[in-house]
Amino acid sequence: MVSLDLPFELRQFYEAQRIIVMDCIRTDFKKNSLTTAASISNWVSSRIADTSMYEKLSSGADWDEAGSAVAGSAWVSSLARHQLQQCTHFGADQKRTVLRLVSLLSAYAVHDPDTGYCQGMSDLALPFLLLVDDDAVAFWCFEHLMRRVRRNFAVEDSGIFAQLTRLAGLLEELDPPLYYKLRQANATECHFAYRMIVVLMRRELPIDRALLLWEILWADDALETALAAAAAGRASAGGAGAAA
Repeated sequence: MVSLDLPFELRQFYEAQRIIVMDCIRTDFKKNSLTTAASISNWVSSRIADTSMYEKLSSGADWDEAGSAVAGSAWVSSLARHQLQQCTHFGADQKRTVLRLVSLLSAYAVHDPDTGYCQGMSDLALPFLLLVDDDAVAFWCFEHLMRRVRRNFAVEDSGIFAQLTRLAGLLEELDPPLYYKLRQANATECHFAYRMIVVLMRRELPIDRALLLWEILWADDALETALAAAAAGRASAGGAGAAA
């Protein structure tokens, strides 16, 4: 049985949600809008829209015109509602999205307490809420993305700095003139790319272009996995043939 220091856990969650709320109410919907679900491939859109493959985790609360959950939400605190009431620049739909974002990120902070919440996660979570109406499906899409990138949010920053080192190596090999200029500027550690890597270019690219980049990365991961599985299968078959 895992022993929990409940007062500490509550303080930790309260602090995480305070930061979550502050980040979420700063969402710029002018820069973060999707005019069509075609921003991501039809195959991916159909897969994430197939809610039958997921267990329903959300309460299914209806939303009123002010963007508040009529039935309430376990993840939306009075702090979040109070702060959102002050945001008169948000419309009803935008308030609803902000509350969904707060709920999703708060739930993730509890789901993965070792990582918790870090600034930048709201940038990664928002596209799923814009693409998927079901909060439970959106959560698990985000959770699966975080499995790939959670090392970027490690407290000791080891994951992100390893990627910056890899980036420097790629630049040295593929673009020697640029790398030479970076070396002259004493910038070969590539700290300028820190945010780009942490949020997967979400702030540097329009949201539809960022989603296209993400899908390319996912496809590359899937291809590497398939090739590795095929190689393992051939090796296993070869070993069995030799033994026979």
